[in-house]
Amino acid sequence: QHEREKLIGLINTYHRYKWFLEMPSTLEEHLNKNKMNNPSDQDVVSCYKKSKAFMEDHPNITLFAKVFQEIEHVITGYKDKLYRNLQSCKVDMARAEELITTLVRLEGNHILSQNATKENPFSVYLESVSGYIMRKMTEHYATYEASLAGVRGQAGWGKKRLPQEQGLEEALQEVRKDSWFESLLFNVVVAIRRRGNGTRAASGGTRVGFGAGGVGTGGSGIDMPKLYLEYEDVDCAELSTKTKIGEVQSTYVSTVSCVLLTALDILSYLYLDEQSTMRVLMMRKDEANRENLMEIVGHAQVSLDELLDAYMDQLQRMLSLSESVGGLWPFMGEIIAMVRAHLCKVSQRRIQDLDMDLSERLVKYVCSQLEELCTFTGRDVKLAVVSAMRVHEERPASLTALFMGDALILGFGEVAATLNAISEDLKSTHRYNKLVVRVQSSLRSCFSACAGAFESVGRDIRGRMRDGNFHEADIKTVLQGLQDSYFLQNFLFPELCKVVEGISKSSRIDLLDESHLVKSMHNFKRLYVDLNSAREEDLREGYLRSSTEPASTTNLFDIRSHVFRVLHFFVEQHSLVSTFVPHLCKELLTLLVESFFGDLSQMLDEEGLASKVSSQDLVEMSYLETALGKYVSPKAHKIIDKCNTYTRASLTPADKARLKEALLLSKLHWQCFSN
Repeated sequence: QHEREKLIGLINTYHRYKWFLEMPSTLEEHLNKNKMNNPSDQDVVSCYKKSKAFMEDHPNITLFAKVFQEIEHVITGYKDKLYRNLQSCKVDMARAEELITTLVRLEGNHILSQNATKENPFSVYLESVSGYIMRKMTEHYATYEASLAGVRGQAGWGKKRLPQEQGLEEALQEVRKDSWFESLLFNVVVAIRRRGNGTRAASGGTRVGFGAGGVGTGGSGIDMPKLYLEYEDVDCAELSTKTKIGEVQSTYVSTVSCVLLTALDILSYLYLDEQSTMRVLMMRKDEANRENLMEIVGHAQVSLDELLDAYMDQLQRMLSLSESVGGLWPFMGEIIAMVRAHLCKVSQRRIQDLDMDLSERLVKYVCSQLEELCTFTGRDVKLAVVSAMRVHEERPASLTALFMGDALILGFGEVAATLNAISEDLKSTHRYNKLVVRVQSSLRSCFSACAGAFESVGRDIRGRMRDGNFHEADIKTVLQGLQDSYFLQNFLFPELCKVVEGISKSSRIDLLDESHLVKSMHNFKRLYVDLNSAREEDLREGYLRSSTEPASTTNLFDIRSHVFRVLHFFVEQHSLVSTFVPHLCKELLTLLVESFFGDLSQMLDEEGLASKVSSQDLVEMSYLETALGKYVSPKAHKIIDKCNTYTRASLTPADKARLKEALLLSKLHWQCFSN
């Protein structure tokens, strides 16, 4: 009977605790079901927590302890699988959060203790995702470097030159300078391609231009002026290579920025935001556990800082490499805009610092090149592949000046667009104000560089004059310099000032000191007169020599040929000056007339001929004075009167009437001087 009662008791106990005794099998069934249908882990967690609570109520029953050991064995295997899945879910944040939640429910509060940090699912996933993101960033940079090496290899860049090629350095120096100038113009061509609207050239080739709207600035809010030239599309190896490099860089930045943004989203959502999973959990735990969780938050911030360090380092290395090969400004601007677009919603202070770092880098790179570009002012640069035609015929200048003007407009426009797109809160910082000052200083440096280049041209010409190596082309060079300086002072730099003023919140400031350029223009005017002095001297000597010869006709008032030789000289100069600098035509011709008659008067005095000026000489000088018309200044008129003083005093009223008649009969209608 006793055995029977015992057996009945065991059976009753079994039926009563059957759910617990069969729990290992039940858990196995749930786990097998998970493999097949991948349902929620809720059933496993509920069964485990129920079994754990049961054991806390029945701690000293050997049978139950053995069953619970089997349950723990099953759960341990399950947790190992969850940890492996957590480590392998990479950037699947939803799945990671689900796994972390399951593990926390399985482990309980002890998993949050300091001693169990390595098993803490938050720590496990933090280490896993941080390592994965870092590896992906490294892989993307390696891919970028490989692509870049492929592009450069195809172009033959980085190839060592042979000794015989190195011996050509000096001979190729000037060619390389022009090539560097042309390389900067590639920025204009690329900007037109990527932002402008193309038109068809009359010749059938593709011509690219900006149209009436001017240069686009990617929504910067800055209204850019139109360019001065309309460009033929360029197809050359250097531009093709630089374009490919820019595209490779843009692809890399887009990819690596997306990777970083994913990491920021994960770390912020799970660890760092005020409403993150970690911080919500901290609010529900006791003080000890909160301290442990706060330490994990600190580790998450460290991981984020390390990722940001790697990201910023890669971007800086990429830009350094771009600068070393003469990277194009439009691509640099696009890269900065791309970084902003990807990370615009990130409030991390270091992201804002990165924005300022990249902006500062572009400002320094572009401004330094623009300042060097201005040293080409006054030179006749020979371009190999870039070709363009004038758009603004009412703004005459040399092609070199117009090319330079377009590059300055684009360069300062790119800088202004980049700075204008900086967030408003950063525009109130000292760093931003320093960048504005740097740009304004660069514009002043460009202006001074142009004036200095003009002065250098003048010194070179005067040096040739002293050495007796006078060239007729120097006169055209001087007139071209006057034309270009007028263009810079009145058209280009006022437009650039508007662009630069747009990046500053302060009122309009005086950006330019025009005294240097005004001085250069004054020196060019004097140089123009001096360059003509040698020819004027021959004309004066011929004039005096011919005026002392007997007249070839009995008509006292026939105009002799030496007078027309003088007039022909002034006709030539009038045509030349009106072509280059029509606005200076009166001033320069007046200076030439003053120079001619002033030296003529001096020669008359030195040779004692002033008192021997005849009536024939008087009518011829009067003829010259009348023919030159408005170009005879009061100063020149006084000189002519001085030359004719003795003759005028000896004329009778009848002679004066005959002189007036002779001048009228001369029909002084010189079309070149009529306006």
